[in-house]
Amino acid sequence: MLLIPYMAITSRLCGAKSFLPLGLEQWLYAAPYSVVTFIVLLPLVVSWHIWALSALAGATALIGKRLGHGRGISIGEPMKPGSKPERVEWPVLWLQPLIPNWLYKSLILLLCEAIVWTGIAIAISPWLMLAALCRPVAYLIGWYVLRNTYKPTVIGEILTGAFAGAVLAFLLFSA
Repeated sequence: MLLIPYMAITSRLCGAKSFLPLGLEQWLYAAPYSVVTFIVLLPLVVSWHIWALSALAGATALIGKRLGHGRGISIGEPMKPGSKPERVEWPVLWLQPLIPNWLYKSLILLLCEAIVWTGIAIAISPWLMLAALCRPVAYLIGWYVLRNTYKPTVIGEILTGAFAGAVLAFLLFSA
């Protein structure tokens, strides 16, 4: 059960001003994806594939965390004029004038989190892609339920990690 607070803390560290060198907080956040993949696959895969799949799970988690989610982070605020689209935003960019701002920003968060979960979903089960919903849901909770708190984005960062940790813990206990 320590996985949930660990993921919550490292997720928050990824969003805060880093005091760790070389983006170490993002590596710390991605490591459980590799470890959980390895543990879950250990009884099923007895070859070098287990190492490759575990590395894939960690790599996509790291890439997804490193991409960030700049324009999607402030769900409760209007889009900043002149802000440049995120690197992963291009599939939904055409939707921006057609849907509410909070929904558009939720899609940005979903795309970023989908990259995080891609590797482990390939390795273990495609159903794990549903866990990509954890980031937009976490930020929606932060902005709409707890909007009067100190920083709703901090709540979103913490809840994103906690939700991800809960999914990873479930995988461990169900393996």
